[in-house]
Amino acid sequence: MSGIMDLLQQFPNLPLAQQQEILNSPGMTPPDGVEPNFDHPANRNDLAIAISVICITLVTFSALIRGYSKLFLAKRVRVEDYLGLLAFGGYVGIACTYYMQLHYGGFFVRQWDVRLRDLQVVYEYAIIFALLYHIPMLFAKTAILLEWIHIFVPNHNRARNRFFWLARFMMILNILMYFSVFIAMCFSCIPLKANWTPWLTGKCIDKEALYITTASFNLVMDVFILLLPQRIIWKLQMTRNKKIGVSIIFSFGILSVLCAAGRLYATQHLSYQTKGDTNYGIGPLYLWSFSEVTCVLLVFNIPGMPMAFTEGRLGSWIRKLPKGMSSKNSRAPSTWPRTNRNINEYHSIEGHSHAHLTSMELSNTKDFRTPYNHGPALGDEGIMYLTDYKVGVNDDLRGYNGSNFASYHGPEA
Repeated sequence: MSGIMDLLQQFPNLPLAQQQEILNSPGMTPPDGVEPNFDHPANRNDLAIAISVICITLVTFSALIRGYSKLFLAKRVRVEDYLGLLAFGGYVGIACTYYMQLHYGGFFVRQWDVRLRDLQVVYEYAIIFALLYHIPMLFAKTAILLEWIHIFVPNHNRARNRFFWLARFMMILNILMYFSVFIAMCFSCIPLKANWTPWLTGKCIDKEALYITTASFNLVMDVFILLLPQRIIWKLQMTRNKKIGVSIIFSFGILSVLCAAGRLYATQHLSYQTKGDTNYGIGPLYLWSFSEVTCVLLVFNIPGMPMAFTEGRLGSWIRKLPKGMSSKNSRAPSTWPRTNRNINEYHSIEGHSHAHLTSMELSNTKDFRTPYNHGPALGDEGIMYLTDYKVGVNDDLRGYNGSNFASYHGPEA
């Protein structure tokens, strides 16, 4: 190994023919009796493609449904929606670097089955992936915490509780951590090109310690985001089944926790450059990281999706499905509830069933376009609702983009 490193250090001064010979040689000395296979090496590219297609499909679908709800049903866009859009842009970037690894290094391909010239590209895009990874994580987690403040502390401009301050603290910590790690990675080697150019002398930091620290922080942050809303959800005055339904909507973060744990494990067991089979170990790191970012974006998108299936043309079509299916398959009368009330009197509490709010002492001439009325932060009775609402027929509340609302009577004694 030392002889190869000495030869690489002299690479710029070698004849062109010898340089090409070195670049076409294996990226690592193979074990005794093993012949490098550059053309058809053993790999798990099929697994990598399947995971990427599933992840990209889920994120794109959920983002489109959320965007439809916000733009055409709620007709209101907040700061967190713009942050979510930036996070999606970063997600597209890491998807591109993911496929560059698929093309040049492959997934679970031994390093001696990769030419040195391709291995350089692998290292370069690994650095780019690590940098781009922080963009969706920074913007998406900040957007999640901002939206949850709007949901669970609707009067946060006037009344701030423990949830508000915990969310704000986590938001600031998230921003500072990801921003500082992004800067550290930009200067992980001076010049940065020394990361993937072995004959270029540079001053480099301990990237292994940096990556493990980042992965550990991701895991801790994902756990806190998962647990943050659960206490309030289980204090809402609604049936246990509805509590479970709302809790599930806000519990998709458990998937990101699992992926963050997998990423930490892959980071700890990665053989870094010049220390072992880096190309083989980098495959699991890509898979866990890409899946983690996917789950974080789903945590942001999913709570804004249910209204698309309960309101507007799509919601109207879905509401007609049970009636049409029952009348088609049976002569018995449809069990779908009939009513002469205006549909605006109803809204979804868990994204599937309808609930009717009564006993609301509100004038039917009021239109609440500012977010929320009362919420879990207050001791008196109020309504927790995902975004906006206005008073409709018979003094009922109708959500604009929503998903969930529930009667709340303050914290339990």
